[in-house]
Amino acid sequence: DRRLQAEVEARLRGWLAGLAGDGVHNAAAIVLHVPTGETLAYVGNGADLDAIEHAPFVDVARARRSTGSILKPLLYARALDEGLVTPRERLVDAPVRLGTYFPENFDRRYRGIVAADRALAQSLNVPAVLLLKRVGVAPFRDFLRQSGLSTVDRSAKDYGLSLILGGAEASLSELTALYAAMMFRALGHRSPWPGPRSGVFADRQVDPDVSVGAAYLTFEALEAVTRPGQRRMWRRLANQRTVYWKTGTSFGFRDAWAIGVTPTYAVGVWVGNADGEGRPGLTGLRAASPVMFGIFDGLPKGPTLAPPLVELKTIEVCRHSGRRPGPHCRARERVLIPKDSAYDAVCPFCQSITCDADCSFRVHADCHPFDQIRTERRFVLPVALERYYRQVDAYYRSLPRQKPGCEIGEERAMSLIFPPPDGEFYVPRGLDGQQGRLVFEAAHRHHEARIHWHLDDRFVATTRDHHQLEIDPGPGDHVLTLVDYRGARVRRRFRVLAAP
Repeated sequence: DRRLQAEVEARLRGWLAGLAGDGVHNAAAIVLHVPTGETLAYVGNGADLDAIEHAPFVDVARARRSTGSILKPLLYARALDEGLVTPRERLVDAPVRLGTYFPENFDRRYRGIVAADRALAQSLNVPAVLLLKRVGVAPFRDFLRQSGLSTVDRSAKDYGLSLILGGAEASLSELTALYAAMMFRALGHRSPWPGPRSGVFADRQVDPDVSVGAAYLTFEALEAVTRPGQRRMWRRLANQRTVYWKTGTSFGFRDAWAIGVTPTYAVGVWVGNADGEGRPGLTGLRAASPVMFGIFDGLPKGPTLAPPLVELKTIEVCRHSGRRPGPHCRARERVLIPKDSAYDAVCPFCQSITCDADCSFRVHADCHPFDQIRTERRFVLPVALERYYRQVDAYYRSLPRQKPGCEIGEERAMSLIFPPPDGEFYVPRGLDGQQGRLVFEAAHRHHEARIHWHLDDRFVATTRDHHQLEIDPGPGDHVLTLVDYRGARVRRRFRVLAAP
């Protein structure tokens, strides 16, 4: 489309002129017609043609670039089809150690648990890594290859769990086509997508192996992604169209991605430097998504995505966990999942407790008057997750403690978050040459509880409320012991390696 091609070229040139002062000089954009697969605009590089030092003649739209988070929707769709998750299932979002791998969220914050669809919309890294662990690195790697990503050509072992956080490479051309093909599927088409129809694309089939229902539910989650500069208010603006979109930012701020789709168009944008130089602040949200939405502004409005009800089914889940209700789940809701999903995970968080009249203590008939005992069904998280979840849900109520004299068994009210069991760590020196320190972290179910910290049987400090402690243990094997106000203990062995 000659008019659209010129408009996209001009938009990229203007955008790069504004980014030049930040050391960002290259960008690419592609516009595809979803129903037919035709290429309406293709700008392989929007750089100034006279600035030879910035490689303006390199087609960065077909270059292999780190994917950042742009593959997360494909993982989500795959997990839905395999019956591993529902859109409302609460995924763990807390510090985890997977072998030697410590995934972190981009904002360095954790939420304890978070609904799967919201985790995708917010592009949270820890839930995505744990979901990939469920799906399996090798099956997901094969799925990407079969769907049309020719650049995912290394072994699953080589990628590891970082596959979902930018460990793989892809091109803007294939990724934009893959998003368009998934929208084609979400519209109810079971046949392969007819594109990409253009000589600038390699002659290969792009067709994700996902169901109509999974594709639709994935885009429904992506509709909730917050637009740049508008937060959630964009839904109230009459002139705004619905765009299902995702951003990506690679490690070292080298690649900024934004891909958006509607039932009619797919728009993909990449921004960065052809030579791979990273620049602070080069993120998908700030550097790529404004261009993508600008391109959509020049396109005719079209229909929104309608739910393909014959390809979906409704199941009842616990409102707290998003899993099948257990016998103690009181609050329930109904959610849509792909019609062939065999999802059967049961809620692990709801339990029935017996407590005194105002439920300030847990009691039982052997230690408390029977007519003063009440039974409550409660949503109770493990201690390590509570510590983060309380920060996002002010209405969450912790499990009441056992009334003195009514104890049954050991109450696990304390959890050590860091270090992980049998962990091995280097403690590097800082820029000032001073020896660094490890930040140990614990959680306790009772807010006012004090925790006494001991390293190798030597008392170190006492914490209350916020249980974090910086310690320089020194090289060697160590034992960390935590003792709370009731005498409960947690012991953890770890090793500090000598600096190389």
